[in-house]
Amino acid sequence: MIHVRYITIGKRADKQALEFVYDTQSVTIRQVVFIHNGKGITFTCTSLQAEYGAAEVEMFKPLFSRLEFR
Repeated sequence: MIHVRYITIGKRADKQALEFVYDTQSVTIRQVVFIHNGKGITFTCTSLQAEYGAAEVEMFKPLFSRLEFR
């Protein structure tokens, strides 16, 4: 396990979520878990370990910063 921590996500960066990041043999997995309107939602993102930094910048951060909660 690399880390477990609370983060904020969404267009207004106001939705609290729990983030898990961990490595398997060759893949890094990031799971972001949050509650919205009484429902639990989990996003699972993966990349090769060597490519995780680029995937974080190019795909994962933009995804979580654009979410809108209504």
